[in-house]
Amino acid sequence: MQYLIEATAYDSDAGAEVVHRWSSAGFTTRPDDTPANTVYEPRVIDPGNWEAHLFSGYQTRGRSDSAAGAVEINNADGALDALWSQGWGRPIRILVGPDTAADLSDFTLIQTNTSVGVERVGRTRLRILMQDKQSLIADRVMNDNKFLGTNSGATGVEGLPEDLKGKPKPRLYGECASLPVPQANSSAVVHQISDSRVSAITVQAVNDRGVAITAGTTYGSLSSLLSSSPTAGTYNAYLGSSSDGAYIKFGSSPAGAVTVNATEGTNASDRTVAQCVKRILKGPGLLTDSDLDLSSFTSLDAANSSIVGYWSGIDDDTVGNAVDALCASIGAFWRVKEDGTISVGRLEAPDPGSSVLTLSDGDGGEILTDGFELQPSADTDHGTPPWRILVDYARNFYVFNDADFAGAVTDQTTRNRLKQEYARTAPAESATLRSKHPLSKEFVATTLLRSASAAATERDRLAALYQTEREIVVCPLSVTVAYQVALNNTVTLQSDRFGWSAGKSFRVIGRIHEYATSKITLILWG
Repeated sequence: MQYLIEATAYDSDAGAEVVHRWSSAGFTTRPDDTPANTVYEPRVIDPGNWEAHLFSGYQTRGRSDSAAGAVEINNADGALDALWSQGWGRPIRILVGPDTAADLSDFTLIQTNTSVGVERVGRTRLRILMQDKQSLIADRVMNDNKFLGTNSGATGVEGLPEDLKGKPKPRLYGECASLPVPQANSSAVVHQISDSRVSAITVQAVNDRGVAITAGTTYGSLSSLLSSSPTAGTYNAYLGSSSDGAYIKFGSSPAGAVTVNATEGTNASDRTVAQCVKRILKGPGLLTDSDLDLSSFTSLDAANSSIVGYWSGIDDDTVGNAVDALCASIGAFWRVKEDGTISVGRLEAPDPGSSVLTLSDGDGGEILTDGFELQPSADTDHGTPPWRILVDYARNFYVFNDADFAGAVTDQTTRNRLKQEYARTAPAESATLRSKHPLSKEFVATTLLRSASAAATERDRLAALYQTEREIVVCPLSVTVAYQVALNNTVTLQSDRFGWSAGKSFRVIGRIHEYATSKITLILWG
């Protein structure tokens, strides 16, 4: 196999971006290729190691995990000395193809990362350091728009130095309940629900110590809201714009904890995991449609279109944490595809009918001579399936205690629910599993789902996935066999061990690339 490297950098002398092209064996594109008649100089010493996982650490829940290494380039002739001073932080693409490749189309794109910079290795080599796009996005803050603390009396919605100054303004996505909205101006009794909206915001309920406050007038501008005079015991609202946040203003000072139920998104179809994640990635994630595999978001909506809700509050949070929490609500993942776009999906049981590759163990098989290994799933203790599964849903973002309630809140069911952060489904239990595995434990999935029916559906899906024995298989393969196998594909593994002689289906949940040794290790779950 041979490798091509395409590294984009900024050349100050040219005043523009340039694309450096190198190869492991020397390659020139054909006149009908794009780009045509272009030389990939034979300078690649090591195309680097890289790994990507739908989830981390032999798990099938949580954030996707990836690690990018470095590409080593031969610079013995000094022709690339200027690379050290060029601007990086741009795409770097790795392609692989057979030794007989004659056309650029014979190569397959297997990795797109972001270059971090260049290190000199002695006098003869350069090392281009890489970072994957997901980690860059995940570390971005949910809101870098902070309260300034500049209020003067009843003027302003930026808080005061002693309360909100320096804290991030909240952001709302989807549907949320019991939001402890911050008081943006204590003198004017103005509270902020969300920073500049991504989509339409609706206030469903406003409560003071658990007692509903009557809605007054909804205004079309923030200035109109601030100049209004709500009747005592009511509130007025401004629902925000692309430049202003959403606020409510009280006619009299609240007696205690103010909580709000609100939605973001014009329709229920805007409040799904896929759509909320998309808006976060395109908002605080700083991406555009061209950075996203848009069809994958459509597919995730088709798999689960339940309503969810996320609110960042006034504490620092990251894009990664927000997207992870939303994805975990329906067993979904987000990852960087080989072309560098962000894709979403949901873990499903392996589908034998969609297997893209059959692997055979033993002499003459595709698996390398060191053979495959079995590892316990980290989803549960020692891989033992859970006998009981429950799902938490309908999060209250503010949890009451008894002292928070007004005396008028006498309904015990209401009080009990507001004192719990989540509602919880009835369990999905397997007496057979508990009898077989006396040490089997229960598993509780924490979600941002809003409805009981959606939570029950997810509970049943999780029971079908996890209330059965599952294996993790670490399977080393040559690049020639595995380079076209993508994450989340299904493969079939045949072996004369473990009753797999007829083949067992597995989902690909991880890939570890060791390019210098032409080995790709697949992590399989099934």
